[in-house]
Amino acid sequence: MHYRYISFICALFLVVNTILPMQIFAEGENSVTYLYSYNNGTSLLKNKKGSIKSCSEKDHPNAVKVGAASGGEIFAWSNYTATDKSVCISFDLNYTKFTDSKFYICPDYAVNPDGGILFGYTKANGKLYWNNNCEPGYENPIFKYSYYPGRWYHADIWLDFPNHNVYCYINGKLIWETKTENYINSFSAFSFSAAGSVLLDNLNIIDYKNYSATLPESIKGHPDYLACKVASAFNIGFGNMIMSKEAKIPINVTENSGTDKVLNVKIDVTSEEDPSFSYSETKQLRLNALSSSQIAFNFKAPLFGYYNAKLEIKDTESLETYYNSARFSVINAPEKGNPKVGLNSHIGLRTSASSGPSDYKTIEAKFENEAKAGFTMHRISLPWAHFEASPGVYSLQDELSHALEVDQTYGFETMAILSAVQWVYTDYNHNDYIISDGEERGLDLFYNYCKNLAKATKGKARLYEMLNEVDGSWDAEKNICTPKQYTEMMKRAYKAIKEENSSAVFCAFSITNSTKGYDFIKECLDNGAKGYFDAVTIHPYSARFSPEAKLKNDILKIRNLLDSYGLQNVKIYLSELGYTSCFTGEELQAAFAVRASAVINDLVDKCYWYVDQEKPFQANGEEEFGFLRRWILTDTPNEAKPVYLALANWNTLMTGAVTIGSKSFEAVNSEAYMFTLPNGKSADLLWARSYDEISVNVNLGAISASLYDIYGNKTELKSTSGIYNLKLSHTPIYVIGDLTSCDIK
Repeated sequence: MHYRYISFICALFLVVNTILPMQIFAEGENSVTYLYSYNNGTSLLKNKKGSIKSCSEKDHPNAVKVGAASGGEIFAWSNYTATDKSVCISFDLNYTKFTDSKFYICPDYAVNPDGGILFGYTKANGKLYWNNNCEPGYENPIFKYSYYPGRWYHADIWLDFPNHNVYCYINGKLIWETKTENYINSFSAFSFSAAGSVLLDNLNIIDYKNYSATLPESIKGHPDYLACKVASAFNIGFGNMIMSKEAKIPINVTENSGTDKVLNVKIDVTSEEDPSFSYSETKQLRLNALSSSQIAFNFKAPLFGYYNAKLEIKDTESLETYYNSARFSVINAPEKGNPKVGLNSHIGLRTSASSGPSDYKTIEAKFENEAKAGFTMHRISLPWAHFEASPGVYSLQDELSHALEVDQTYGFETMAILSAVQWVYTDYNHNDYIISDGEERGLDLFYNYCKNLAKATKGKARLYEMLNEVDGSWDAEKNICTPKQYTEMMKRAYKAIKEENSSAVFCAFSITNSTKGYDFIKECLDNGAKGYFDAVTIHPYSARFSPEAKLKNDILKIRNLLDSYGLQNVKIYLSELGYTSCFTGEELQAAFAVRASAVINDLVDKCYWYVDQEKPFQANGEEEFGFLRRWILTDTPNEAKPVYLALANWNTLMTGAVTIGSKSFEAVNSEAYMFTLPNGKSADLLWARSYDEISVNVNLGAISASLYDIYGNKTELKSTSGIYNLKLSHTPIYVIGDLTSCDIK
């Protein structure tokens, strides 16, 4: 793929006039040359216009803060030709405020001053996109990957002039590669165009004399042919999750240069929850030429939460040093699962690139960890169009079949979502749905799909859900189906599934909006739906709002409707509920999920959280609902987000809890939910409705109690009066003990 060229607007530019003297990183022919370097507060930029000043940002105290007028530009100029070398442009970047910004690598600037390779740009949604082959309109339907303002990202951009390749690594992960025009054998400028504020740090432009050069520590990602003499990889496990405080960190080490080595392997571990904690250990490893070995470090983690490990491997003979790092989590995993808590999973659903990983090893590892974290249910779509890919031929996709088998292996109860989208019967297609008024053949075809699916999944799926979000509240223009059509389909589906599996639980409606969905259910009941479902599923999202603001009312509204039709014994399941960290941030996403768990504990029998994993390439906050980070294009694929740790801890502390009641303390803007645990102890969940931390006095009526934070870290409390001074915030805390009171002042 060839580059397109974008014109520059040169309102502001800063130029490096001279190339720096050579700085040797490793002795001999394995050397690198720093053509340009900005580190440690020594700016080599020369200010022409605009404002450049040092920044007091905590992790980058020497960063250059660039404030540019609209269309302004910042250059790091090298005027460098390297027809037989590879050049890396390495830097840390933080877009903190912007409206329309972009940055370039500029090849052959002296020959083509209007040419530039556009590597990144920002849009009005406040995200930074790294792109190949971007059009001037800043849209690329083939590939785009978004980043967020206010966060630091490390970029390594490799210009392989001999082979005319370009590679872009973000935080050590290759996000795209492409080809340059054959005549490009140099670059002359590195440019930012920023209508806002940009933080830039650790900018290094480095050339490599050959492909065996030792890589500086600052470089996080590189092409395979630039492999270090000694390579290392953390082998902690799926998503770098550890389900116990007894932490084990295996490291795989590989010798690439063809020489026997004696290596000193040092690890340093720090805690994000407790800055005072540190663990350091050094072990020696003898490694034969071109061989691999594993070395493991074991330590007891003091807290549940997140940790950072830094690895230093030193060759005892050459003294060359190699580095690596990883972030991992330690999770308070329960001894047994919570039968009321499950997850939506898009795994194996290959209708788009964002559906989820489909390889078997990933499916198995993900489901195994979810089971260890106490989740016991999965909601998985089994689309008609996939199950009957040819008329009358019924077969599960391999990935979906395998997912159902793995569900059984780890004890998950599976809810299968039925769909009415079918493309093989085009003569009966109606707005993507095969059913419309009076289409008896369409109803017969739907019946056959449901019957064959129930037969294929008997013993694997126990619950079947009749379509997804039929009220269409997420898309006001889409006519999904009418209540009358839905009712006729429901009757056929209910009959088909019960004929094959009489013990199956048939779930209906799957509505999203309490007002529109309420009307939809009511019309279905008025059209004869009563008696054709065993449970009702709803999706009471509240997006940016705290759970206690509307969640309870949304559920009770549907409960009262069902009761008014004599359906008091019909249970309500939340087949989707969740909060996107795009709107809330990750800390509040976790807090809201725990607070929602308290609210719904006595209102519903099952809750399937949406969704088990982030979905790349999604818009409007859809991507960030995930409990796990995306499986591609991220620092730690499949890493547990705070919401994952928080609900694993809920499953540990609160499985089997019975709600006693709740209280609002308006004077201190706080909430309390009270429970009885299976062991007879009392548990109070406390939080402040404000974002600011407040100090309160809590009368628990007990001289001792145990306090747990959202991850499960325990602090013992004692008070002869039974009154405790506690800090409350929007993140809830648990207090467990022989409690006889709950009063907050």
